[in-house]
Amino acid sequence: MAMGAMDRQFTAVLEALDPTTFLDDTPLRLVVESFPGGGIALFDRDGRFVLAGGRGVDLVGLEPHRLRGKTPSEALQPEVAAALEPRFAAALEGRSSTFDLPVGPLVLKVRVAPLETDGTIVGGLASALDVTSSRAESTRLRAAEEQYRALAEASPDLVGRYDREERLVYVNAAVEEAKGVGREEIVGRRLTELDDPPELTALWRETLRHAIATGEQQVVQYPYPTPDGPRWHESRHIPEFADDGTVTHVTFAARDIHDLKVSRDAIATRLEQQEAVGELANAALTASDLDALLDQASRSVANVLRAPLVEVLERQPDDATFLLRSGIGWRAGALGETRSAADCQATYTLETGDVVHVVDAGTEQRFSLDVELAAHRVRSGVTVPVRTPRGVFGILGVHARAPATFADDDVVFLQSVASVLGSGIGRLELEAELREQAVRDPLTGLANRTLLLARTETALDRLPRSGGTVAMLFVDLDGFKDINDARGHEAGDAVLREVASRLENVVRPADTVARFGGDEFVVLCEDLDDPKEATGIATRMLDALTVPHRLGDDTVVLAASVGAATAVGGGATDALLRAADDAMYRAKRRGGARVKVAETALR
Repeated sequence: MAMGAMDRQFTAVLEALDPTTFLDDTPLRLVVESFPGGGIALFDRDGRFVLAGGRGVDLVGLEPHRLRGKTPSEALQPEVAAALEPRFAAALEGRSSTFDLPVGPLVLKVRVAPLETDGTIVGGLASALDVTSSRAESTRLRAAEEQYRALAEASPDLVGRYDREERLVYVNAAVEEAKGVGREEIVGRRLTELDDPPELTALWRETLRHAIATGEQQVVQYPYPTPDGPRWHESRHIPEFADDGTVTHVTFAARDIHDLKVSRDAIATRLEQQEAVGELANAALTASDLDALLDQASRSVANVLRAPLVEVLERQPDDATFLLRSGIGWRAGALGETRSAADCQATYTLETGDVVHVVDAGTEQRFSLDVELAAHRVRSGVTVPVRTPRGVFGILGVHARAPATFADDDVVFLQSVASVLGSGIGRLELEAELREQAVRDPLTGLANRTLLLARTETALDRLPRSGGTVAMLFVDLDGFKDINDARGHEAGDAVLREVASRLENVVRPADTVARFGGDEFVVLCEDLDDPKEATGIATRMLDALTVPHRLGDDTVVLAASVGAATAVGGGATDALLRAADDAMYRAKRRGGARVKVAETALR
């Protein structure tokens, strides 16, 4: 597809959406709600805003609907526009960018990325997150760190000194406090004699030996055990050298970085989640295959939440089972299998219509752990409904083998993914319905002329390879005009629907019954073993049509003329159709209510 055509298609899709409802029922709203302080916008290939919304937009004093159709320089403050426009241009060339954007007293973390359809860039996606408070916190912590360095002797950091034999020769008061013993019980002991967790001892031993062997400073981060639980520390190991250049000692200074790490990790996690939901939103707007969309969602959840088990369960029509439509981490062969819906977490999720968070399956009282989850030794998990505009598709779930694995932010992220999936599934369902309507007769629900001719061409093309016979049976109702004239079009429509039902009931399941136009119907029969089978099918059709039909208080007896034509080894669609049509008119000239077969088969 040419670039201009793609641009027009992209613009047409977005222009068809009502901006006031788009943010209420699409992935953009979900992204905004999932990340407080965030904002998101779509722009087209001209760098003009198509849709925008979220607290990030509100914070800069803008109204989303006033951005529509404008470039940054037309709608935003000059300094903001100057920062955004080159990034918009870069995105339209396929390059993503992430940068800090000062807006008054605020600092927004902004990501601008291309929006693609079938490999062609049709616009861009810009998202923003308010990181003002985290920046201030980081600045404060850096200032505190500099003060600690200036006060090394009185430092609250854990400071100590090892010799080449990995024996402690000095520790400060902070180490005494952390260990809960006097330094006389620590100094002189080897690293392996300090009763630290084995994994921590192994990490320090490797770090010390590397510093002694190479003379290089080493920095490591690790969870350090405290009475209140593990807290993250960062330790710097600094070699001391003799005159000959050999390392004699290694001094370490370890400090508690738990709060800083948690803050940084939270920001990084939010940005990662924001980017993942944004990418999925792009896929939900452009994907043409449902399974591919579900698989992308499963991978995204597994990667972002570091979860071993992810599932997308589709509720089956019987309401008694779920189909594992997509997932990560399940046993071989599990995908595509159905599970019982009786007394399980998935069913409870749909019954409550809300998030279900299992902290520890061992103490769960609301439902039982189903067989599949039990087989994978699941201890905790979260499930959320996946809703489409037409109802509930199923559930999205994430599970782990340890209790209390998932935090509140993880739950919010999972809800966002489920909502994005629901919107994408709804779009694909609507598109499938529109495609189906395009090839169906609106009155009878039968295939229309377009679908019939397409299937006929496919069947004839297959004949040289598959062998067998293709037959076309052309049906024209006798005297239908009299019914229409005498009883009206509503009665005529009822007769046509009855004819359609009777024809479908007597043909084979693989045969195609089509309304060709007016009171004409055509039946395509593929893979016949013998051309004479066509005559048998046509006779059954004729017999079925002649059974009296109740129309209001009256009884109507229908009759039809049927023409049959066959093709062996190949042929052209129009030739087969003409042959069946000619045979039907020969039947009609003989008085109707009969079957006539074309004299020769197409080859």
